[in-house]
Formats: sequence, C-alpha cells, structure tokens
Amino acid sequence: MTNEGIVMFIGLFLFFTFAISWFVFSRVSVKRIDKEMAADGVPKACPVDIIGLRVLTIAAAISMPYNSIINPEVTMFMDIRPIQPYAKKHDRILAFIVFTSVHLCILLIIFDTFLDYLKS
Repeated sequence: MTNEGIVMFIGLFLFFTFAISWFVFSRVSVKRIDKEMAADGVPKACPVDIIGLRVLTIAAAISMPYNSIINPEVTMFMDIRPIQPYAKKHDRILAFIVFTSVHLCILLIIFDTFLDYLKS
C-alpha cells in the first residue's frame, strides 16, 4: 500500500468516525442537554448555530478540562459555565470523540498537504 493509500484510509476512517459521532452527539446529547436546560429556565448554551458549529462548540465545552488554554471560561460563541453541570459521563466521552476526531482530520489534511508539497 502506498503512502497515499494509507493517508486516504486513515482520512476516511477519521471522517466517518467524526461524522457518526457528531450525528449521535447532536441528536442524543445536545438534544437532552438543551431540554434539561430549558426545563431549568437556563437559555441555550450556544445561541449561534452555523452549519454545526454549535455542536462542536458544545463538544469542546464539555470534553476539555475546564478553564484551560483549549477551553476558556467564555468564548466568542458561548459561556461554558452553565453547560458543565448538565453533561453526563457518556456525553463527555462522546464529545471527546467528536472533538478529537475533527482535530485529527484537520491535522491529517495539513500533513497530507505537506507531503504533497515535498513530492513536487
């Protein structure tokens, strides 16, 4: 198998991992979190929903350590403090899979672009 084949196989695996976990996380975890927050009278965690950005922002908010360089208390899209108590353990695990797989896809694209640049 060539380098392109290996990179393509890893890329497809990461993409499908991201797509499936994003779909499940958005349909199960985010829906439940929004429902529980609405029942408690708390507004939506992230009011901005630009082509799935809300799901990724919520995934980052509940999967990464609180108040770290990756996960500050307040981002330009949301304040993560209200959402933390509503996340359960399985939500955090699924959010970590979403957050990690999308960033690994981005790194793989950069790596593949760099390999193509070295060939030319």
